[in-house]
Amino acid sequence: YFMGVGISYMNEMVYDKGELPNYVVLDKETRFEALENTMNNLESLKSVLGDNINGGGGNGGNGNVSVNADIVDDVKELAKSSQRSLQVFFDMIPSEDVKAVEELFANVQKADANGDGKLSEDEIVNLSPMEREIWKRRVDKF
Repeated sequence: YFMGVGISYMNEMVYDKGELPNYVVLDKETRFEALENTMNNLESLKSVLGDNINGGGGNGGNGNVSVNADIVDDVKELAKSSQRSLQVFFDMIPSEDVKAVEELFANVQKADANGDGKLSEDEIVNLSPMEREIWKRRVDKF
């Protein structure tokens, strides 16, 4: 899901017409690499946790999980690596885009009178026309 969202974001990016083609390719590759690194680190983390909690780490049948220090270190490093690579991806998003999304979600939350996470036709009118358009595209896509 997250990879799909990230790729959708990257595919919808619009670069200035005068931008050098090599820059566009490099920018897209850098974003994809950061996203891919995040997903790979999370998959590795999931694997280490699954192998050591569900089977290999052992609980001796008593419900207590014991994990050796090497596994703890692996988990910590994979978690930190995931955070770092995801931060690289987010750092490449313009701050005005982040602010606009924060405002959109705050306004959607205010408009959602019944708190069901979905905006009815009566609720969506509380958004600006631009926010309505963006919200409808988001709902259609996800």
